[in-house]
Amino acid sequence: MQNRNIHNEPTQIKLHIPIGKIVLALGPEMNSTACLLKDGEAYVTPPVGSTENLQNMERLKDSIGCLLDAAGTKYEDIDIIACDMHPRFNTTRLAEGLSEKFDIPQVSIQHHHAHIASVMAEHGLDEIVGIAADGVGYGTDSAIWGGEVLVCRGEKFKRAGHLKEQFMPGGDMATRFPLRMLAGILHGRDDLREILLGYKGHFLHGEKEIDVVLGQLEKNINVAKTTSCGRVLDCLSALLGICFERTYEGEPAIKLEGTALSGKANFDLPVIVRRGVLDTTQIVETALELKNAGNKIEDIAASAQKALADGLSEIAVGIARGEGIKKVGMSGGVAYNKAIVGYIGKNVEKAGLKFVTNSRVPCGDGGVSLGQALVGAFLK
Repeated sequence: MQNRNIHNEPTQIKLHIPIGKIVLALGPEMNSTACLLKDGEAYVTPPVGSTENLQNMERLKDSIGCLLDAAGTKYEDIDIIACDMHPRFNTTRLAEGLSEKFDIPQVSIQHHHAHIASVMAEHGLDEIVGIAADGVGYGTDSAIWGGEVLVCRGEKFKRAGHLKEQFMPGGDMATRFPLRMLAGILHGRDDLREILLGYKGHFLHGEKEIDVVLGQLEKNINVAKTTSCGRVLDCLSALLGICFERTYEGEPAIKLEGTALSGKANFDLPVIVRRGVLDTTQIVETALELKNAGNKIEDIAASAQKALADGLSEIAVGIARGEGIKKVGMSGGVAYNKAIVGYIGKNVEKAGLKFVTNSRVPCGDGGVSLGQALVGAFLK
């Protein structure tokens, strides 16, 4: 075997679902891993980081080579190669290249479906209602998903619920500067400019930038839409004065969680679910009112996290009962938030259902390749 500069051994998971295919899955873009599924065993490489970075992309290719060498497998032996649906990911392009070079059928797996399928793989399930909550993921409608409730059976899934779709003025800029998410979520209020002026010092270009953001929203110029749970948490973090710029992945939401640890969820923020959609605007607006009334930001943060958890679990439990499914799972980057996962788990079990999540692979994007591989193996 060649020396391929891999510092950790892959995670090996024995699947409890009979699968005869050999599947190679390449993961998403961030915190990427690869997974080889063969003879009822899944082998998941350690995360290599973002494959936007060419050095990390080479590390991923090296990791794949090690997996194949260790399993005594050649590219010509592979039955299916699986990747993310996002057409511009480097991992998607790698999958396309390998598919063409070695004549391997290629399948694109929706990001959040793969998250939930990773839970199915770990727990040997062929059906589940899954809460997939993270920053962003490319949806089947080409929109930005990230707060989804999915019904997953075998290789199929349906989107049965989600968070309210919110505006992202400036697109990716709203990911880096969460006050833009605050503007997007509160868009339509007559006092929005006044609210944002209260944070003027935290906009790079002060009042001028505020007017640009408001103009974008008013004219719908360079404004994306998202159901992302991560973006709502980011917005709350900025609203409460905790974090105004993301300098590393998940920073605003992580700092919100840290602040909430010293607070109590003693405010009943509104949990309004209509037709499977949780109204996150109401949660943010109430958090703003509580802040303006002089309440402790630690308590508001804790209460807001609980409201999101209660809303997502209400949707998931209702869907599970309607579908006759006994297990509810959660995956995605938000599943690193122990408080949110704890509330959801308690609500699910109180409803008489079983709650499961990842334990062998990361609940973040590092576990996506396992889910991709399972879905690929289920395909006829």
